Amino acid sequence: MLLIATAHDAHADGTVTMRGVYYKEKSTRVVQPMLDADLEAGDNGRLQAHTLVDAITSASAASGAAGAPFTETRTQFGANYTHSLDTIRLGAGFRHSGEPDYTSDFVMLRLESDFAQRNTTVGVNLARGMDSIDNSGSQGGISAIISGELDTTLVSTSLRQILSTNSTASVSYDLSYLDGFQQNIYRTVVAGGMVQPERVPDTRLRHALAGNLRYFVDASNTALVATYRFYFDDWGILAHTPDVRAIQEFFSGKLEAHLGYRYHRQRAADFYEKVYDSGDVTIEPYLTDDDKLGRVRTHTMGLKLAATLDLFGIEGGWADVRVEALGQYLKQDTRYGDAIISQLALIVPVDY
Repeated sequence: MLLIATAHDAHADGTVTMRGVYYKEKSTRVVQPMLDADLEAGDNGRLQAHTLVDAITSASAASGAAGAPFTETRTQFGANYTHSLDTIRLGAGFRHSGEPDYTSDFVMLRLESDFAQRNTTVGVNLARGMDSIDNSGSQGGISAIISGELDTTLVSTSLRQILSTNSTASVSYDLSYLDGFQQNIYRTVVAGGMVQPERVPDTRLRHALAGNLRYFVDASNTALVATYRFYFDDWGILAHTPDVRAIQEFFSGKLEAHLGYRYHRQRAADFYEKVYDSGDVTIEPYLTDDDKLGRVRTHTMGLKLAATLDLFGIEGGWADVRVEALGQYLKQDTRYGDAIISQLALIVPVDY
């Protein structure tokens, strides 16, 4: 990286980002180092690649721990390539994620086109996911072997519009269809005084609509961002997620402060219950007490500081290297309790 960042006679450029994420709630801790690259590829191409590792420590029975702390590692890697043809951009990519009891593969295609002198951009995404679930390698002492397959099809459309020299707007719609094994292989449910394995439908149709407004205030060098997302599916879940952010520049853009707040409100799935009433639960089609399928209220508050190294007097090829520090507090009304999230990142511009 030192050689790349200080190379001479450069013909292309990009960035390499090293980032570390820490997440902690009552029963789970996640440490996640990741590496991302965004690079020019030829005269009209752009290559993005990433890899990460999750080190997950948890005492949640729903993660296969059977009430005892355990540690599991998940690895993920993927890449996207975009090729520009004047006002049209074509892209393709893939993502692979693997852990002892779950593997996931996604392939993606994207078409994007500019209109009205590049003031309007329309995009279409197609994606296909193939997941495999198998608890034979679990650490929780589970004796019954459970396995399954899950297929996901995603269609997404987006529209971005430049409204003025200082403002933009965008809207998007995502439609996804899931078919296959969707229950948690470790989760059990108290139903009729008995402990039953979780059962959920084999299919799920999901819809998500989102809108975004951005405005830049020249007088104070402030960017304001407002986002709203509306979600619903055929399991009965309906959710609203507004998000607001303010980004303030200092010292001619060498330092940025990002202040954000997000609220999430979700209605429970039709078949969700914390505890099911007594009765012949063996004929109940679906059973789940998963908090993520229940009524959820969350508040996420965060502050990010980002600075280039020339702010601290560093000169030469490393003056434009960017450092970022993020802290978030997640307040949620689920059994998992509140959470803290922190990130540290180093973003290195590269010439090659």
